[in-house]
Amino acid sequence: MQADLFPYHKASNDRRHWKGYRESATPHSQWLSQALSSFCTNLLETLDPRPLSTNNKNQVARGEETASNGTSQKPAAEAPQRSASSVPPATTTSQPSPTRTRILQRLGKLMTTCLVLRIDNFTVYKVSTGSKTYEALRPLVNAEKATLPGDAGLLHAELTFFYYPGDDCFPVPAPKLYVQLSPVRVSLDVNSAVWLGAFLPHVAGALAPPRRGAADPDTPPPAPYMDVRMEAIMPKIVLEAGSEHVSQQRDRPKELHVCTARAMLTNVRESPRANTAGTRADLAAILSALRRATPPRGEFPASTEDLDPIHEQFVLHADNLDDVDRGTAISPELLWRENRSVWCARVEPLWADFCGARATNYKPAPLLDATPLTAWLCFNDDLSRIWVVGRTCGLAGLQVNHYQLLFLLRQLERVSEMMAWLAHDASRQPDAEEGSIVVGLVVPAVELTFVLPSNCPGQESSRDLDSVPLDSSSLQDLKMGSEATMAPSIQDRDSGVPPASSVDVLLAQSLPAEEVPPPASPGLNFGGFSTMRRGFNSLVTSIDSALTRDDTRSDAASTASSDSDRYVVVGLAAESPDDADLAFREFEHGRASSAVEVAAEVVERSSSPSDHSVTSSCRRRDVISTSTWRLNNIHVVHQSANGSSRLRLAADDLVSDECTAIPWDEFQNKFSMRARAWTEPAIDEDSELKPRETPNVAARLTRTELSRTLNENGEATGLAPYEELLEARVRDLSLALNMSTALALSEFIEDEVIAPPMPLEVLIENVKVHLVEDRPVRSILSPPPQPLDIDLTTLRVTRASDGVLRLGPPLSTPSTVASPSTPQPNPELDEARAAIDSLNKENEELRKRLLTLSRIADDNRELRAKVEEAAALRQCVHKAQQEAVSLLADKQELLETVRALQEQAGCRGKR
Repeated sequence: MQADLFPYHKASNDRRHWKGYRESATPHSQWLSQALSSFCTNLLETLDPRPLSTNNKNQVARGEETASNGTSQKPAAEAPQRSASSVPPATTTSQPSPTRTRILQRLGKLMTTCLVLRIDNFTVYKVSTGSKTYEALRPLVNAEKATLPGDAGLLHAELTFFYYPGDDCFPVPAPKLYVQLSPVRVSLDVNSAVWLGAFLPHVAGALAPPRRGAADPDTPPPAPYMDVRMEAIMPKIVLEAGSEHVSQQRDRPKELHVCTARAMLTNVRESPRANTAGTRADLAAILSALRRATPPRGEFPASTEDLDPIHEQFVLHADNLDDVDRGTAISPELLWRENRSVWCARVEPLWADFCGARATNYKPAPLLDATPLTAWLCFNDDLSRIWVVGRTCGLAGLQVNHYQLLFLLRQLERVSEMMAWLAHDASRQPDAEEGSIVVGLVVPAVELTFVLPSNCPGQESSRDLDSVPLDSSSLQDLKMGSEATMAPSIQDRDSGVPPASSVDVLLAQSLPAEEVPPPASPGLNFGGFSTMRRGFNSLVTSIDSALTRDDTRSDAASTASSDSDRYVVVGLAAESPDDADLAFREFEHGRASSAVEVAAEVVERSSSPSDHSVTSSCRRRDVISTSTWRLNNIHVVHQSANGSSRLRLAADDLVSDECTAIPWDEFQNKFSMRARAWTEPAIDEDSELKPRETPNVAARLTRTELSRTLNENGEATGLAPYEELLEARVRDLSLALNMSTALALSEFIEDEVIAPPMPLEVLIENVKVHLVEDRPVRSILSPPPQPLDIDLTTLRVTRASDGVLRLGPPLSTPSTVASPSTPQPNPELDEARAAIDSLNKENEELRKRLLTLSRIADDNRELRAKVEEAAALRQCVHKAQQEAVSLLADKQELLETVRALQEQAGCRGKR
């Protein structure tokens, strides 16, 4: 770590002479030069708003020029002197005004005091518990191996103050704090986060200045005015698996990496000319998108207790109406007018990957495709109330399989526990106040892809070797040998159940013709046949479990490929004669004495909830099936206040798509190309003012905190319990699915942890489902499969805390007030709805009138400007006429004087 203080430096000079300062390695000098150029322009426009001629504009541009990329810069005061010496004296109109010259001369004396902090590397370790067993220190925050060009170090921060020599009372730029963080890895640890949440508030309270002499001692002092810009290059947030990780599950990841190329947080607005995020126009566009996507007020999922994420401060800031009044007197803070209480956070772009799964050879598997995200924040002085609005750009692609979903569920439980402890510690603070946080997010479109096992029987294990190349990387971690077997699962060892007979793993080897084993017959005793059959057709056996053994045997024989006669099964012993199956052997006519290669049979035992861990759905180039669901115009609002939290979601146009068989690599390539090919639909002015219709999919999750339990002494202990209620409404949808896909999606309902059932209420209205039977028939005599059409007109699904699902028509009960269920006819409610509809129509008319008035106001403003310009021109013409008249009178007097003098001279000559 290195800290340098440069107390005396001219703002217009470069920093190449600073010892140990790498100007080209960080963009701080560029940020500072842009801020100084903007300050000079604003100062000249404020103190001397006169228009400039072409020569003067060039002079000011040269005077305001700042150093960048290591180039030297001349003081601003030298520009007018250089221009004055190079311009002839007769051209007086090209000279700058005296006021502007004095301003540029003072700006040339502007000085800076800069504090630079550089850290090349640091490591923060996780909080260690007081356990008796020794635990190695694990990093919480540490640097990544990747480095930036120019050896910028891990952390580079600059704090700059501006002043004039002699404490001259003249406007100066606001103090500036620039921070750049190089690639770091941050691990999410519950114990460390809870410890920091309990420790940091005490440190902040000790460092806060005392509130003496204030009119209201409870009111916190205002935050200092400062321009802040913080940037992180390629940060990474890591969520690690806990003790529940099962190594036998090949698809289960060990870590989740949330990454971004660049993350920026600033309270300084970008230039209005820049067509990027961070401008006031970008904030106005996000607010407009939030208003369009908000469901109608008074309808589900909204309620009367909901908080609006669009704070008044956002609206004022977007319209540039929240500037600070500094008066007209000359002072150092004259130009500190822009409000710095609204922050902009940009992530360009954001993506998430699963890592550590053996099925993908420990390579990353995507969860979230790269998506840019922009968020705006504002809060009160004591940070007790926070409002956030945000929007993603483009299509957000997600993909997940069953084991990744289990990993996400466990991580969600840890995050919920961490947030509960943080809220508990915050409520125990001495000066704790009732706070709230509201987050509103708009996503144009989301595609969620469920990665499923292959729907084709036999594709999972036997594989079509002609169309899909074999991936041997997934076999590196298996033991290969003539007597190697897989160990029984942990569940089998703990339960005391003897493990099933295993299958020998034989290396491929050449055998002489006389040592070729005899052909297998159905009467032989094949050991481990049930395990081998599960590997061949696990999906078919899970669906058609009612088949007889004879049908199963004939089905297995019918699904064998034409190349199956070239393989022989060795070392199998059946549990019973009925479990026998057809064995395959190589017969090549005319080559009876040729050697035969014996293939290796590899079977892995797993304690996973599903049987597909043996044939991983994420192994590269394996054939998988996918089910993609797309939602458009998604509006998400989360609020937390007064011990309760609500999550509201509204979306339109639920569309499903399926792919029965696709190689894993090909699917990943297409997955990464979806966002590039997607274009957002254009929005016209009518849609801008039109309120949103009732969404097709709406949901609300309510979580209410209950009173804490008391111990024997009557003191509250532990975390407060809570109750949850999930309400949803699905309406006006038409879906088409294959039957095999519908059965495979049921796998995602299966969890490895028995959790208490969550109460829910779901109302389904006008939903049509078309199920296509794509599974093979049980017998050749069976009729062809027929599709199944389901039309749900109105259905109400409820579940209480006892876990019993109840299906029935919608009812109107006191417990279902403000729920998505349709109530019974109520005249008062109908009148209220009619009144709301009329008010919505009136609001729409008023919006149109307001838009018209705003256009008229703009036209009036332009006309007034033209009128003022014409009046100024008239005054100039009047003054010019008066000057011309006076000049003519002077000319006439001069002519008469000359005539009189000539006459006098003539008289003298005659004499």
